[in-house]
Amino acid sequence: MAFTSHPDIDNKRRIKEVVQTITNLRTQDAVVIICPAWLDLGFSYYYNQDYFYQYKDLRMILNREKIYPVNSLTEIDTVLLTRSQNVIYFEEWALLVDKNNDILKYLKDHFKPEKSYHIFESFNIHHFQK
Repeated sequence: MAFTSHPDIDNKRRIKEVVQTITNLRTQDAVVIICPAWLDLGFSYYYNQDYFYQYKDLRMILNREKIYPVNSLTEIDTVLLTRSQNVIYFEEWALLVDKNNDILKYLKDHFKPEKSYHIFESFNIHHFQK
């Protein structure tokens, strides 16, 4: 067993890489949308661990930084989006909660797609600008 045990097995979750990519893309006025909303804890762990440990106030803290974990387009302040020049949409199986992919459709209709990133099996980052 000592020779076949692999205690540090890669679980193929590349959330650290996702956060690094988003951090590199972000500008001061950028809005980050995360879908589904339950990705907020994993995102926060690698984005800023101080936020992660303040999980009771996590959404409020992230919102102050223009980071919005949501499950549907109706949860997004579209006025905020119209004022933004730079939007980053991070999703993993968003269709589980956003059945018609309304968030991505809205962003494609109102912004110019800049570049998309696919990280390992299921993470997608879409960068949009006006």
